[in-house]
Amino acid sequence: MGTKLSFTSVCDENAMLLAMGGQTIFAILVESEIISVQSEIAPVLPAVFAALIVRSLARTLQRVQIDGNTVQVLDMTTCYLWRSFDLAEVERLEYCRGSSETGGAYIKVSLKPDSDRRRHGIRPLRIGMRGNGLLFDAFMSRVQALRPDLEVHKLPSHYRDGPRQERGASQAAPEAGKRRPGAKTGRPIRSHAQAQRCKDGKG
Repeated sequence: MGTKLSFTSVCDENAMLLAMGGQTIFAILVESEIISVQSEIAPVLPAVFAALIVRSLARTLQRVQIDGNTVQVLDMTTCYLWRSFDLAEVERLEYCRGSSETGGAYIKVSLKPDSDRRRHGIRPLRIGMRGNGLLFDAFMSRVQALRPDLEVHKLPSHYRDGPRQERGASQAAPEAGKRRPGAKTGRPIRSHAQAQRCKDGKG
């Protein structure tokens, strides 16, 4: 069945921007004497930005567990409850672009309908902006082992060919560093001026 794997992902880019923005706005308001540090409203602004930061992190939080052929997902789309599906239920995989606000790129997993699920179920698995993520590799290895007929539609080339290209580049680097074979080494070639001086000296 394989080892149980767990992955946790969260996009903190927007949270960092909110933190820096809140700090800057608060400093400007205090410096402009619009609000006072001792005033009752002073703690409100940091609290508002703190709530926005927590909301931003919560929107992009996703936990995924892969145990054999069973995949469990917990994120905003599942109301932060564990939802599981079997790889045998997967009908289609599709790559989708996503903004940093929603956690970046993800694989849309379409599931076959069943008695409990009258319509096709969809589970997004966030894989970030790069194609060498551990979750992507682990999920695809399990899928290909069980369902070799499945492929990810609209998958960019850097996800499919990126690792091979990186290995090719790393191998090409030492080759580039090697010196090309030049002319055979022997007696140094004297310039025309040096040869003329030697000739004049002998005369």
